[in-house]
Amino acid sequence: MRPTRFAAALPFMLAAASVQAQPATGDLEARVRALEARVAALEGGAPAAASGRVSAAVPCKRLNINGSGFTPTTVLTVTVNGEPVATFNANAYGDLERHMRPGPNRVGLSFAAPGTTGPFGTNAEFRCLAPDERTSRDTILSLQPTAERLSAEVAVEFVPG
Repeated sequence: MRPTRFAAALPFMLAAASVQAQPATGDLEARVRALEARVAALEGGAPAAASGRVSAAVPCKRLNINGSGFTPTTVLTVTVNGEPVATFNANAYGDLERHMRPGPNRVGLSFAAPGTTGPFGTNAEFRCLAPDERTSRDTILSLQPTAERLSAEVAVEFVPG
């Protein structure tokens, strides 16, 4: 796998995670696996191996959709396990837990057409609250629709809390 800006940021994310509180070794290992899975999801690749195991999904106890910069043609459809659960034709925000089952889920974003580009252009993202977090959510998937890429999905391990 080629180094990316996300991979380069991983040591800083790990350092920040260990500074917040000094968790037990098992908690730290779980947090490292979760961070590696989030980085892999952001890169669009397979999850990284940690402690000899491969985590196929990002663990989340809360998950929401955020999106903005929509145009009249960039309708966004959100799916959970292949089923449409929400459609947005303006800005998007909503919680997804009620549509998810405990355990593995696939959540997806699909735009009807490319949107505007740039830092304030059309975009949507999934934000996850990890099982060991209280308030800080991490972006686990982000999409700015282009003609080449209108959809994306990510595996989420839903851990009801």
